[in-house]
Amino acid sequence: MRFFYLMNNTAFGLLIGFELGLGLAWIFSADIGDDVTKFYTYLIAASVSLIAATITLIGVFASIERANSAEAETRHRKLISARALLPTSLAKMCKICEAGMLYSNGFEKFLKDLGEAEFRATSLKELEVPSDVVAVFRDIIELSDDEAIRNRIAGVIREHQVHLARWSSEFTKNTGMLPKTKDELKQRTVGWAYLYAITVSLFGYGRGETEKLQNVDPHQLISSALNVRYHSSIFVEDFEEEVGLYARTFERRFK
Repeated sequence: MRFFYLMNNTAFGLLIGFELGLGLAWIFSADIGDDVTKFYTYLIAASVSLIAATITLIGVFASIERANSAEAETRHRKLISARALLPTSLAKMCKICEAGMLYSNGFEKFLKDLGEAEFRATSLKELEVPSDVVAVFRDIIELSDDEAIRNRIAGVIREHQVHLARWSSEFTKNTGMLPKTKDELKQRTVGWAYLYAITVSLFGYGRGETEKLQNVDPHQLISSALNVRYHSSIFVEDFEEEVGLYARTFERRFK
Protein backbone atom coordinates (compact mmCIF):
# COMPACT_ATOMS: atom_id res chain seq x y z
CA MET A 1 0.00 0.00 0.00
CA ARG A 2 1.53 3.25 -1.14
CA PHE A 3 0.65 5.36 1.92
CA PHE A 4 0.73 2.58 4.50
CA TYR A 5 3.46 4.42 6.37
CA LEU A 6 0.86 7.09 7.25
CA MET A 7 -0.41 4.68 9.89
CA ASN A 8 2.68 5.73 11.86
CA ASN A 9 1.53 9.34 11.80
CA THR A 10 -0.03 10.59 15.06
CA ALA A 11 -3.04 12.33 13.56
CA PHE A 12 -3.94 9.48 11.23
CA GLY A 13 -3.41 6.91 13.97
CA LEU A 14 -5.62 8.83 16.36
CA LEU A 15 -8.34 9.04 13.75
CA ILE A 16 -8.34 5.32 13.03
CA GLY A 17 -8.07 4.35 16.69
CA PHE A 18 -10.77 6.78 17.75
CA GLU A 19 -13.21 5.61 15.11
CA LEU A 20 -12.59 1.92 15.80
CA GLY A 21 -12.95 2.47 19.54
CA LEU A 22 -16.24 4.25 19.17
CA GLY A 23 -17.53 1.60 16.80
CA LEU A 24 -16.74 -1.20 19.24
CA ALA A 25 -18.15 0.77 22.15
CA TRP A 26 -21.35 1.40 20.21
CA ILE A 27 -21.74 -2.32 19.64
CA PHE A 28 -21.14 -3.38 23.24
CA SER A 29 -22.75 -0.52 25.14
CA ALA A 30 -25.94 1.27 24.32
CA ASP A 31 -25.13 3.88 26.99
CA ILE A 32 -21.96 4.91 25.23
CA GLY A 33 -23.98 5.13 22.06
CA ASP A 34 -26.30 7.59 23.79
CA ASP A 35 -23.35 9.63 25.00
CA VAL A 36 -21.98 9.78 21.53
CA THR A 37 -25.31 11.01 20.27
CA LYS A 38 -25.23 13.82 22.87
CA PHE A 39 -21.81 14.93 21.84
CA TYR A 40 -22.06 14.25 18.13
CA THR A 41 -21.13 17.85 17.34
CA TYR A 42 -17.73 17.46 19.00
CA LEU A 43 -17.26 14.05 17.45
CA ILE A 44 -17.95 15.26 13.93
CA ALA A 45 -15.72 18.32 14.36
CA ALA A 46 -12.84 16.23 15.70
CA SER A 47 -13.22 13.64 12.96
CA VAL A 48 -13.29 16.26 10.22
CA SER A 49 -10.16 17.90 11.66
CA LEU A 50 -8.33 14.59 11.80
CA ILE A 51 -9.39 13.70 8.26
CA ALA A 52 -8.25 17.09 6.99
CA ALA A 53 -4.89 16.68 8.73
CA THR A 54 -4.48 13.24 7.22
CA ILE A 55 -5.31 14.45 3.70
CA THR A 56 -2.80 17.28 4.12
CA LEU A 57 -0.12 14.88 5.24
CA ILE A 58 -0.86 12.57 2.33
CA GLY A 59 -0.22 15.49 -0.04
CA VAL A 60 3.00 16.41 1.74
CA PHE A 61 4.32 12.86 1.71
CA ALA A 62 3.33 12.45 -1.94
CA SER A 63 5.30 15.61 -2.82
CA ILE A 64 8.32 14.33 -0.89
CA GLU A 65 8.06 10.99 -2.65
CA ARG A 66 7.92 12.65 -6.08
CA ALA A 67 10.90 14.87 -5.21
CA ASN A 68 12.93 11.88 -4.01
CA SER A 69 12.06 9.93 -7.17
CA ALA A 70 13.08 12.85 -9.38
CA GLU A 71 16.36 13.23 -7.48
CA ALA A 72 17.09 9.52 -7.77
CA GLU A 73 16.39 9.61 -11.51
CA THR A 74 18.67 12.62 -12.01
CA ARG A 75 21.41 10.93 -9.98
CA HIS A 76 21.03 7.75 -12.03
CA ARG A 77 21.31 9.63 -15.33
CA LYS A 78 24.42 11.48 -14.16
CA LEU A 79 26.00 8.18 -13.16
CA ILE A 80 25.23 6.69 -16.59
CA SER A 81 26.82 9.75 -18.21
CA ALA A 82 29.93 9.49 -16.03
CA ARG A 83 30.26 5.77 -16.74
CA ALA A 84 30.04 6.44 -20.47
CA LEU A 85 33.12 8.67 -20.15
CA LEU A 86 34.96 6.43 -17.70
CA PRO A 87 36.75 4.15 -20.24
CA THR A 88 38.30 7.18 -21.96
CA SER A 89 39.35 8.63 -18.61
CA LEU A 90 40.88 5.34 -17.53
CA ALA A 91 42.77 5.09 -20.83
CA LYS A 92 44.22 8.58 -20.26
CA MET A 93 45.29 7.57 -16.78
CA CYS A 94 47.00 4.48 -18.20
CA LYS A 95 48.98 6.71 -20.57
CA ILE A 96 50.11 8.80 -17.62
CA CYS A 97 51.23 5.67 -15.78
CA GLU A 98 53.13 4.47 -18.84
CA ALA A 99 54.97 7.80 -18.99
CA GLY A 100 55.74 7.50 -15.27
CA MET A 101 57.21 4.02 -15.74
CA LEU A 102 59.28 5.13 -18.70
CA TYR A 103 60.64 8.28 -17.05
CA SER A 104 61.39 6.53 -13.74
CA ASN A 105 63.19 3.61 -15.33
CA GLY A 106 65.15 5.85 -17.73
CA PHE A 107 65.65 8.65 -15.21
CA GLU A 108 69.39 9.13 -15.66
CA LYS A 109 69.23 8.86 -19.45
CA PHE A 110 66.43 11.43 -19.76
CA LEU A 111 68.23 13.75 -17.37
CA LYS A 112 71.41 13.52 -19.42
CA ASP A 113 69.71 13.90 -22.82
CA LEU A 114 67.22 16.65 -21.96
CA GLY A 115 68.82 18.50 -19.11
CA GLU A 116 67.19 19.12 -15.75
CA ALA A 117 64.92 22.04 -16.71
CA GLU A 118 63.49 20.48 -19.87
CA PHE A 119 63.15 17.04 -18.29
CA ARG A 120 61.27 18.53 -15.35
CA ALA A 121 58.88 20.54 -17.54
CA THR A 122 58.25 17.71 -19.99
CA SER A 123 57.72 14.99 -17.39
CA LEU A 124 55.48 17.02 -15.10
CA LYS A 125 53.29 18.01 -18.04
CA GLU A 126 52.83 14.39 -19.10
CA LEU A 127 52.27 13.11 -15.57
CA GLU A 128 49.53 15.64 -14.73
CA VAL A 129 45.95 14.33 -14.79
CA PRO A 130 43.67 16.40 -17.08
CA SER A 131 40.79 18.20 -15.39
CA ASP A 132 38.18 16.31 -17.44
CA VAL A 133 39.52 13.00 -16.11
CA VAL A 134 39.39 14.25 -12.54
CA ALA A 135 35.79 15.42 -13.10
CA VAL A 136 34.70 11.97 -14.30
CA PHE A 137 36.39 10.23 -11.38
CA ARG A 138 34.80 12.66 -8.94
CA ASP A 139 31.33 12.10 -10.41
CA ILE A 140 31.66 8.32 -10.07
CA ILE A 141 32.76 8.68 -6.45
CA GLU A 142 29.84 10.99 -5.64
CA LEU A 143 27.14 9.09 -7.56
CA SER A 144 27.98 5.41 -7.21
CA ASP A 145 26.33 3.43 -4.42
CA ASP A 146 29.02 0.74 -4.56
CA GLU A 147 31.60 1.36 -1.84
CA ALA A 148 34.21 -0.88 -3.49
CA ILE A 149 34.02 1.12 -6.72
CA ARG A 150 34.19 4.42 -4.87
CA ASN A 151 37.24 3.26 -2.91
CA ARG A 152 38.99 1.94 -6.01
CA ILE A 153 38.56 5.17 -7.99
CA ALA A 154 39.47 7.25 -4.95
CA GLY A 155 42.57 5.07 -4.73
CA VAL A 156 43.52 5.98 -8.29
CA ILE A 157 43.32 9.69 -7.48
CA ARG A 158 45.11 9.29 -4.15
CA GLU A 159 47.97 7.16 -5.48
CA HIS A 160 48.50 9.50 -8.43
CA GLN A 161 48.80 12.49 -6.10
CA VAL A 162 51.37 10.62 -4.02
CA HIS A 163 53.41 9.59 -7.05
CA LEU A 164 53.25 13.04 -8.63
CA ALA A 165 54.33 14.68 -5.37
CA ARG A 166 57.29 12.31 -5.14
CA TRP A 167 58.23 13.02 -8.71
CA SER A 168 58.03 16.78 -8.17
CA SER A 169 60.31 16.45 -5.16
CA GLU A 170 63.08 15.18 -7.43
CA PHE A 171 63.44 18.69 -8.73
CA THR A 172 64.32 21.48 -6.33
CA LYS A 173 65.46 24.99 -7.16
CA ASN A 174 67.97 25.14 -4.33
CA THR A 175 69.76 21.80 -4.54
CA GLY A 176 69.01 20.74 -8.10
CA MET A 177 68.43 17.11 -9.00
CA LEU A 178 68.80 14.73 -6.10
CA PRO A 179 70.89 11.61 -6.81
CA LYS A 180 68.82 8.43 -7.28
CA THR A 181 69.93 4.93 -6.43
CA LYS A 182 69.04 1.96 -8.62
CA ASP A 183 66.71 0.56 -5.96
CA GLU A 184 64.88 3.88 -5.60
CA LEU A 185 64.33 4.12 -9.34
CA LYS A 186 63.05 0.54 -9.44
CA GLN A 187 60.54 1.32 -6.70
CA ARG A 188 59.37 4.44 -8.52
CA THR A 189 58.99 2.48 -11.75
CA VAL A 190 56.90 -0.26 -10.16
CA GLY A 191 54.95 2.37 -8.23
CA TRP A 192 53.60 3.71 -11.53
CA ALA A 193 52.93 0.13 -12.66
CA TYR A 194 50.94 -0.33 -9.44
CA LEU A 195 48.83 2.72 -10.27
CA TYR A 196 48.38 1.33 -13.79
CA ALA A 197 47.10 -1.94 -12.30
CA ILE A 198 44.56 -0.16 -10.10
CA THR A 199 43.32 1.75 -13.14
CA VAL A 200 43.08 -1.32 -15.37
CA SER A 201 41.07 -3.18 -12.73
CA LEU A 202 38.24 -0.67 -13.31
CA PHE A 203 37.85 -1.21 -17.05
CA GLY A 204 35.23 -3.96 -16.73
CA TYR A 205 32.98 -1.65 -14.75
CA GLY A 206 33.76 1.29 -17.01
CA ARG A 207 32.79 -0.59 -20.15
CA GLY A 208 29.54 -1.73 -18.58
CA GLU A 209 30.57 -5.39 -18.70
CA THR A 210 29.86 -5.77 -14.98
CA GLU A 211 28.18 -3.80 -12.21
CA LYS A 212 30.66 -5.02 -9.59
CA LEU A 213 34.44 -5.09 -9.45
CA GLN A 214 35.82 -8.48 -10.38
CA ASN A 215 38.57 -10.29 -8.50
CA VAL A 216 41.97 -9.69 -10.06
CA ASP A 217 45.51 -10.94 -9.59
CA PRO A 218 47.46 -7.80 -8.62
CA HIS A 219 50.84 -9.46 -9.18
CA GLN A 220 49.86 -10.35 -12.74
CA LEU A 221 48.39 -6.89 -13.41
CA ILE A 222 51.49 -5.07 -12.18
CA SER A 223 53.80 -7.38 -14.13
CA SER A 224 51.69 -6.84 -17.26
CA ALA A 225 51.88 -3.09 -16.72
CA LEU A 226 55.66 -3.22 -16.84
CA ASN A 227 55.41 -5.06 -20.16
CA VAL A 228 53.09 -2.44 -21.61
CA ARG A 229 55.95 -0.05 -22.14
CA TYR A 230 57.72 -1.48 -25.15
CA HIS A 231 61.05 -0.30 -23.83
CA SER A 232 64.14 -2.46 -24.16
CA SER A 233 65.43 -1.56 -20.69
CA ILE A 234 62.35 -2.75 -18.77
CA PHE A 235 62.41 -6.43 -17.86
CA VAL A 236 59.84 -7.76 -15.40
CA GLU A 237 62.36 -10.23 -14.01
CA ASP A 238 64.42 -7.32 -12.68
CA PHE A 239 61.49 -6.01 -10.60
CA GLU A 240 60.19 -9.15 -8.89
CA GLU A 241 60.81 -7.92 -5.34
CA GLU A 242 59.13 -4.56 -5.99
CA VAL A 243 56.22 -6.19 -7.84
CA GLY A 244 55.61 -8.49 -4.88
CA LEU A 245 55.64 -5.53 -2.48
CA TYR A 246 53.10 -3.53 -4.46
CA ALA A 247 50.95 -6.61 -5.11
CA ARG A 248 50.62 -7.06 -1.36
CA THR A 249 49.79 -3.38 -1.02
CA PHE A 250 47.03 -3.80 -3.60
CA GLU A 251 45.62 -6.76 -1.69
CA ARG A 252 45.68 -4.88 1.58
CA ARG A 253 44.02 -1.72 0.33
CA PHE A 254 41.49 -2.98 -2.21
CA LYS A 255 40.49 -6.52 -1.23
